[in-house]
Amino acid sequence: MKTRIIILELAFLLICSCTTKELDKTTALQLLQKEQAYPRILEYDVFCSDPAHAKRLLDAGLEGKGYVVILRTQKLKDAGNPLITFTAKASPYLLPTSEKDKALNVQKVKLAEEILEGIISIKTSKDGKTATVEYTTITSGLTPFSALKTGEIKKQKTYFAYFSLSDIGWRIEKKPDIEFLP
Repeated sequence: MKTRIIILELAFLLICSCTTKELDKTTALQLLQKEQAYPRILEYDVFCSDPAHAKRLLDAGLEGKGYVVILRTQKLKDAGNPLITFTAKASPYLLPTSEKDKALNVQKVKLAEEILEGIISIKTSKDGKTATVEYTTITSGLTPFSALKTGEIKKQKTYFAYFSLSDIGWRIEKKPDIEFLP
């Protein structure tokens, strides 16, 4: 009788240990693309009524290249009206802007795209219910407006994502991404 119980317990343990799903690279990539919305568009807000933004656009040479028209002087009665208007040449880089932003003369522009490149490592906890995934992204498709970003746009970035195993499978935990410094 005791032998049967021991055999049943061993069989149960073997079955349970075989059914634990380990997080693999393919599953992690699919979940990251779906939940982190890759490829991501890197955007920038241009405040069209702000003289500092007008100067930044001038310094970036975007008026000379035909992407914007900048009003250099403004009468007192025109204060608050846009100094910056975008040309048809800039239209492929203009992003949808909310009504609230439009009322404030803000236009979102595309700087580049951040694309999921691959998984570097997957570290699973001892109990197999959580995992930390280190992954990289690359920045591609720089637009003329990328010159507006202060500092350099990194070509490659490294992040961590935290996963947990639930009854329905692996899912990403809502913890902030941590970026490594090279």
